[in-house]
Parts: sequence; structure tokens; C-alpha cells
Amino acid sequence: MKTHLNDVKVRLSLAVFLLFTLGLFASWSHAAEGTPGTETSNVSQKEQTDRPTHPYQDYALFIAGISNPKGSLAALESSPAWGQFAKSFNASWKGLEVRQLTPMRKWAAWELSAVEASQYTVFYPFSGADFANMYNFFPDAGTYVMISLERVGRIPDFPAMSKPDLEAFFAGLQRVNKDLFDLDYFITNNLETALQDKGVQGVLPLLLLFMAREKVRVIDVQHWFMNPNTSIEEMPALERVTSDRGSIPGVRIVFQREGQKQTQTLYYFCFNLMRGSFDQGDKFVSFLKSFGPFVTFEKASQYMMFDPDFAVIREFILDHSMVILQTDSGIPIKYFDPSIWNLKLFGAYQKPIQAFSYRYQKDLDELYQKTKNIRPISFGIGYHHLPGTANLMLATRKKTPPPGGSH
Repeated sequence: MKTHLNDVKVRLSLAVFLLFTLGLFASWSHAAEGTPGTETSNVSQKEQTDRPTHPYQDYALFIAGISNPKGSLAALESSPAWGQFAKSFNASWKGLEVRQLTPMRKWAAWELSAVEASQYTVFYPFSGADFANMYNFFPDAGTYVMISLERVGRIPDFPAMSKPDLEAFFAGLQRVNKDLFDLDYFITNNLETALQDKGVQGVLPLLLLFMAREKVRVIDVQHWFMNPNTSIEEMPALERVTSDRGSIPGVRIVFQREGQKQTQTLYYFCFNLMRGSFDQGDKFVSFLKSFGPFVTFEKASQYMMFDPDFAVIREFILDHSMVILQTDSGIPIKYFDPSIWNLKLFGAYQKPIQAFSYRYQKDLDELYQKTKNIRPISFGIGYHHLPGTANLMLATRKKTPPPGGSH
């Protein structure tokens, strides 16, 4: 009887040990795989793409020319069109990183550290598809709102695409991004032309491309519509999308920075900011106000807000922003009331490029000349894309925050 009892004790001990070992192995396995939708810190791009990804992340990486061996589109990476694009785009992006993005990140970490963009919505009017510049200036915001005239477009159904269509798509991506790599901004006419051919057909693929290149994980993509009756609809971007005629189109993208648990959200709205369309009483404008207060960013916007036709969006920004970071192509200096705004200048003011020579601001030029200890900018931005030629102005509100809400 005693021998039998000892035998039972041994078996129980073995069972407990086995359960403990299995539990420990399972916890190790779970930690190695990660919880869906989260990232561990210090994860390299190669490690990130070597593990299973979310379907939207698969599409973002594929569009960006980044290999993703375990993704749902991995088989398509053998296509010559993708391979040629990936090789060419990798080289172009490395050049942009060295020349533009890395110096910009360093500058922002030093000069914009007091902005605390995480407390506000970053607002980027006249944005086109330019996620990269906005994100590198303000990487910590919870919400970003971009507005431009370029249509939203859709995520291509790559598995169903013919070889010529796949070639057309990646050729279109190359054409669309040429101006960005050469000049650091999209030339509006070139962008509109490129988005109307058989290739890219909208800004959504470009937004996903830039997100993948900035090493964020794309978690969810929803087409967004405000219908004529002001109701809002959202539809998964990988499904067939329909909307009411006359709806205001947009897209909502949820993503996650490498090493962070919290998610961030980008809204892109296709909307005309001209007077008559962008009206203070409009339902869409009321919806937009609910995102405020804002940190507003502007560059290469064709000096639109100098024009009376864009006075309403100019006043909207001044009324609802806590901080404004802009080049000289943004809001003219004369509209910044010194009793409301503190102004800080960077770089050097040069006369606008020839196409916009009539937008020269004598008062801004004089302010640059009489202001001491203006710190330089080591990168180009906006229409002055060469290092040492650009200017930026940081306007910070003195008084209490403007009204607004959050999403």
C-alpha cells in the first residue's frame, strides 16, 4: 500500500511538472507571436515582415515594395512588375531618407518637442497624399485629418489583376512619386493626371505605401462617407464599396507605431476647401470642428490662403488651431494677430519660386531681416526643396484653447 502511494505521488509530481512546462512553453510562444494588432519594441522591418500580418498590412507592404514572405500576397512578389518596382523604389526611398526625412525627424524632435501634438488633432489642409512629411513632423498624434481634392480611390484587387494591369499600377506609382522624390511635394497637375490613368486611381494606395515605409502597422481601413442627409457610413476597404450620390467621400485608417500599444487614426477627406463649398454653416465643417483643437500643418499649398476664395478655411484654421506649422505658402503673415500668436521663424525667407512670384511678402521678409538668432533648417521643404533655402514658421496660440472635441 505504501509503495502504491509513493507511485501515485511520483505520477502526480510528473503531471504537475509537465503541465507547468507546457504552460511555460505556451506563454513563451504567445510572447514570441505577439498579440494581434500590437508591436513589441525595437522590431526591425525585416523581423516585422517575417511574421504573419493583418490583411491590410499585407496590401500596404506589397504596394510599398517591401517583401512580406508570410503575407497573403507573397506569391505575387515573384512578378517582374513588383520586383522591378521594389528595387527602384527602395533606392529612391533611401535617398529621400538621407536627404529629407532623417534631418526632418531630428529637427522636429528638437524644435517641436514642446508642441505636444498627442493632445490635439493634426490637421493638414491641401495635403494631397503627403502622409510622410506630416507624420515625420508630428509622429505622436492620436488623430490626423488630411483634406484635399484628390479622390480617395481604392485598394486594388491584386490577386485578380492581369499582368498588364499590375504593370500599369506599379508604373503609375513610379510616376506619382517622382515629384515627391525630386522636389519633396506633389505637383498638383501631375498628381491628378497620374491618378486618372489605369494605374493608381486615388490617394488610398499612396497613403498605405507611405505608412508601410514609415514602418507602422496598418490595422484597419474603412471607406467613409457623409451622405446628403449627414448620416455617416463606413465600409471595409477590401469589400465592394457603394455610396449615395452626393456623399462626401473619405477613408479612415487605423495604424500602430512600432513599439507602441496605442493605435493612431488617419482620416483623409476628399473635399473642396474653396469658399461656397467650405462654409462655416456646412454640416461637414461642423463635423470637422469636432476634431479640434488642432495642430495645423501646411506646405506647398499653392498660396491658396492668400486668395479671398479661401478666406473661410484660413479663418477656420486661425480660429481652431493651438499651433500652426507652415511654410510661406500658408497663411500670410499679416493675418497673425500678435496679441493672439507667438511666432518663431526658422530657415531663410526667399522670394517665392517664379510661378508664385506675385505672392512675395514684404512684411515677412522684413520680419526675417530684423529677427535675431533664427535657427537654420538643414532640409528643404515645400517649394524651396533644396537644403538651406527653406523657411518654416511656428505659430503658438497665447490664449485659451479654441473650442473643439475629439474622436
